[in-house]
Amino acid sequence: MTHVAPITLLPDSAPEQPPSSKPGVGLYGRSATGFRAATDGRARALIAELDHRVRPGDRLRYALYCPYDPTAPTVEDGCAATATGIELILDDGSTVGGELLRDDHGVPVDPAAQFAARTSAPDQWNHKVVDLTPLTGRTVTGLALLVDVSALPTPGERTVHGWVEPLGIVPADPAPADRRPTDHVRTTRGTHSGRGFSRGNNAPLTAVPHGFHFVTPITDARTFRWIYSWHQHNNAANRPELQGLALSHIPSP
Repeated sequence: MTHVAPITLLPDSAPEQPPSSKPGVGLYGRSATGFRAATDGRARALIAELDHRVRPGDRLRYALYCPYDPTAPTVEDGCAATATGIELILDDGSTVGGELLRDDHGVPVDPAAQFAARTSAPDQWNHKVVDLTPLTGRTVTGLALLVDVSALPTPGERTVHGWVEPLGIVPADPAPADRRPTDHVRTTRGTHSGRGFSRGNNAPLTAVPHGFHFVTPITDARTFRWIYSWHQHNNAANRPELQGLALSHIPSP
């Protein structure tokens, strides 16, 4: 049997110097759970106990912060923390993971598949959504975190660390039949941004074609430069606060 190393969990912790997020908090909560694993292969830890009977369309949500290791021998090895995935424990004691479940990028939730897909950004909070429809009728009793470094370019034991924030299981969003194409536009795309890591200094603006002036929400009214940041300007409860409105004639303030 392949040895599976333990993962040490550090509750109520969070990244201290995230380049585009508020330091010391999770993606949505006031804290997250740190994890650390020393392994040359696979590691595992239970991170949440659940009691949920799955209905069609139910989705598991969690957030993952994957620090980049600048001391690693290659860029790929530096992204070792992205070789992190999950598996669910069912009420009969069995587990299910990447062989059946995929995230919102269509990638299996197994850690090796997550690393190979490169859909998790290092030094960033990554919001993951997993469709649980294949488990309809089953009862989920736990959520486990997995690390697997066996597919990294440089073999050998290494220490992988990061943060995870379980966000629970939620029902599918209703899809009204009269939904317009514009309803599918995510005006908040790219707004999880800051001076340390810019996704374009985007603001959540909506306009008709060839529109010139935009009403721009402000989360930091003290500046004329970076006036909107979805996460970095959050308040003590880790929630965005609207401090004012401005007029702008460019989509990136």
